[in-house]
Amino acid sequence: MDLGILKRFFLNILHIEKNAIAGGGVCPAILETGKKIVTGGGNPFDIYPLGNGLHFDSVNRRLFRKEKAEFITRQASTLLLAFLKAENCNLSISEICDVLWPDGGGTSERVYTAVRRLRAFLVEMCAGAVILNGDYHYRLKIPVSSEENKKIQNLT
Repeated sequence: MDLGILKRFFLNILHIEKNAIAGGGVCPAILETGKKIVTGGGNPFDIYPLGNGLHFDSVNRRLFRKEKAEFITRQASTLLLAFLKAENCNLSISEICDVLWPDGGGTSERVYTAVRRLRAFLVEMCAGAVILNGDYHYRLKIPVSSEENKKIQNLT
């Protein structure tokens, strides 16, 4: 399957149950499974819902919401993906250093800067997703509307 064509029309094909027509062609159903969106055949797209209609395409390093899309830097993409894969979307400063600077070049100041840049991308997209900081850790908080919560519950 050509994923490029499907991704181009992906913005308007969420939460469908059977085949849908997009751009004159038939595309397999796409379902959200909580953290990752998969096609009806079970193939991962590496697109993660971030709440309030915002999604993150980790393959193309892109945040998108309806007609608005924003490419993010490699570092911001790596950090966001690490948050999404972490338990409770929670990362310590040392874990962020290991992810972003595996050569050992990370410092708390560099972590602060990387988090600040990722926050800027999220704010620009008006997601409601925020990064909270605590003692020696950061946590990505993703809003879940009551409608999204019902859809996730129906899938499980």
